[in-house]
Amino acid sequence: AIAEVLDTVEEASAETQAMLDKEDKIKDGLLQDLLTRGVDANGKLRNEKQSLNGTLSDVLNLVNHKIAIGKNPDLPYIGLEHLDKRTLHISRHGNALDSVSTNNVFSPNDILFGKLRPNLKKCALAETHGYCSTDILVLRANSNINALFALYICSSEPIFYEAIKSTEGTKMPRTSWAAIKDVPVYLPDTEEQNLIVAVMDSHLKKKRDTENELNKLRKLKAGLMQDLLTGKKRISKNQREAA
Repeated sequence: AIAEVLDTVEEASAETQAMLDKEDKIKDGLLQDLLTRGVDANGKLRNEKQSLNGTLSDVLNLVNHKIAIGKNPDLPYIGLEHLDKRTLHISRHGNALDSVSTNNVFSPNDILFGKLRPNLKKCALAETHGYCSTDILVLRANSNINALFALYICSSEPIFYEAIKSTEGTKMPRTSWAAIKDVPVYLPDTEEQNLIVAVMDSHLKKKRDTENELNKLRKLKAGLMQDLLTGKKRISKNQREAA
């Protein structure tokens, strides 16, 4: 019975993971199209690629605010371990006092870009004030730039490609702001930026729903393993079918 229940959950998890992988590929393709072809006034993709009329530094600037002592204990701490690959949002964090070393300081709508091992493609939008590892670049959208549009630019393949190509060091490869700031990008006006964000947000909502479903299944599996193997709970036929 234990094996049967766990097999059911494992099968559902595998199917959900496959769906998530497919949505990731769709997201990458859609993002590439949006950031190279742009959209018209109705939010529809244009047929032709647009001229790359700016660089990453026209979109973002590096925030170089550091702190070593006097941290606010109520604020979160973000290390690379808190950033999931390719998710674009922060789902967990530590406490400000978890880190005794110097940290970067970030604010709401700043972009946290993992510069250590950039092949892991860790990039997310901060929703609060807080502190992060110095192995994370803190980037801030320029005044005429939608912060979410900046996030999508920063998480696109051309940026990660340059970041990976420019890494220095073998055991702990790192990129830098200097290495990626001049990457050419398509920079539309604010109205088009907002339309691009709306299209991406619609797709990413579906992806987040799938991620949430996968997390539920993982928690269910962990709970079943704990309860069944310790004999705390027996699973009825209805519960097996529900799983």
